[in-house]
Amino acid sequence: MSQTTTTKAPNPLSTGTRRAARCLLTGACLLIAMQLTACQSQDMRDTADPTLRVMSFNLRVANIADTVTGKGWRGRRGDVVKTIRTSDPDLLGTQEGKSSQVKYVHKKLKFYDMHGVGRSDGQSSGEFCAIYYRKIRFTAQDSGHLWFNDSNKPGKRTWGSIFPRMASWVRLHDNFTGHPVLAINTHLDVISSESRQRSATMIRQLIDQHPDALVILTGDFNCDVGSEPFRILTASHNTRGQSQLIDTYTAAGHKDGKKDGTHHGFKGKTKGNRIDWILISPQIDVLNASIVRDKNLFGHYPSDHFPVTASLKLPEAE
Repeated sequence: MSQTTTTKAPNPLSTGTRRAARCLLTGACLLIAMQLTACQSQDMRDTADPTLRVMSFNLRVANIADTVTGKGWRGRRGDVVKTIRTSDPDLLGTQEGKSSQVKYVHKKLKFYDMHGVGRSDGQSSGEFCAIYYRKIRFTAQDSGHLWFNDSNKPGKRTWGSIFPRMASWVRLHDNFTGHPVLAINTHLDVISSESRQRSATMIRQLIDQHPDALVILTGDFNCDVGSEPFRILTASHNTRGQSQLIDTYTAAGHKDGKKDGTHHGFKGKTKGNRIDWILISPQIDVLNASIVRDKNLFGHYPSDHFPVTASLKLPEAE
């Protein structure tokens, strides 16, 4: 009986060739990884696009009751950041966030600077009216806070307010257009109409101290657009040359109706008043504005307020 001998076909790739191929593949993988790392460490904002994207977002203060009912901050914070990143704002005003909350958001928004203090002590205690601004776009020139009480000091409650109330502001240089921009973010009292009106008057006075700046005012105003605070902020009269502010939502062509509410109590309801606004100088054109009603795959909302956004076109620099 004869035996059949099987001869293996020679490998067309020598050991040296295979080693070189592996090196090339490894090098390509390293190059891709380095490019991805570079992208993650650089703000990819298109500097040739002058559109100014603005967002106002009440984060819902972190509290034990929400944790018990499954709506706690730790369970929502990832969705909060995702919602912000999706809108990709150049300027963001948040309300109700405590120190740990605004720090978490700031950590995740690494291409932004943040300005804000706690309302209870002017440092880290209590809720913030934080302002986040994109570093590639803005350079801060001046900043401060308004304290809505008789003494204009942090932690004080007057005019019937249930909590200390405030606004934070920062004067920015827009590196894209050359304009000075006054960004203000606030949260007015939920109970006292007197407090809301006096607070709006103080904001108006701050605006009039910056007659050369374009104004962007964000906030939870705890009143609708037919209210006296709205009239104060959008009235045509002024003391130092600043024109009235305009409401971005209606300027974009929306009509306030029964389904434009922005506070929904985690239920997603649209019926109610639009109490979250973005108001701007009339020299700014509104490209679009929206109420963001996104929820996650499980049907949960990131906050008990819908964030609001506006895309703006600043006037040509002189």
